[in-house]
Amino acid sequence: MHVHAGGSPEGFAIAQSDAKIVNVDGLRHGTWSTFYRSRAKAVPHNLYTSGAQLQNYIVAKEPQPIRERQSDGTRTPILDGGDAIGFRYRQPIEPTERGAGQRIHYSFLSRRTNADWSYDANKNIYVRSVDGKIARDGTTKNPITVTNLVVMEAASDLIAGDAKGRIELGSIGSGRAKVFQQGHEYDVTWQKEASQGNLRFYFLDGVTEVPFVLGNTWIAVVPWLENVHVQ
Repeated sequence: MHVHAGGSPEGFAIAQSDAKIVNVDGLRHGTWSTFYRSRAKAVPHNLYTSGAQLQNYIVAKEPQPIRERQSDGTRTPILDGGDAIGFRYRQPIEPTERGAGQRIHYSFLSRRTNADWSYDANKNIYVRSVDGKIARDGTTKNPITVTNLVVMEAASDLIAGDAKGRIELGSIGSGRAKVFQQGHEYDVTWQKEASQGNLRFYFLDGVTEVPFVLGNTWIAVVPWLENVHVQ
């Protein structure tokens, strides 16, 4: 399922034509009922959805498993939870093996657009801050936290001739990245062979895939990894 609100012409073309994608667009007729607007914020920054609404939509949609044609003409499901889909995960390490307090700061195209994450060793999570204030969930007001934080470097350039000044990210190929988990920092590489391929992260040996700790993961894309500072 690909959940979004609008997008680039190229992104629209992929989402609407690829049979592997259940396209849920908050600005498209037929799926916008899955979203709602909050009166607490101004348009366009007030469009929301929820896990329950998305669950209801997917149940009503009844998407069929993606199947791959075999040599005998039959088709077998490929979305079976195998190694080809998703990241690898592992159990958390013991508290005594976790790193000490850690603070990660990074910026995007401008130093004015930045974010911070502070590691809480007791809870084994990273807490997000923006402009020196803890970022909070708009509904629960709880701090936004993640178990795994990834910052990857990808070329960022304005699309030539685009009237809206959209930015194209060089997300195909490979590049440098950093993974933060359990108070530890790892220099890694990212790889993605095609636009519809899986994004993978590997240790510097280029073979061993990075396992993420059970929990949620946040991936930030920056133009230069030198924009990342760790204390």
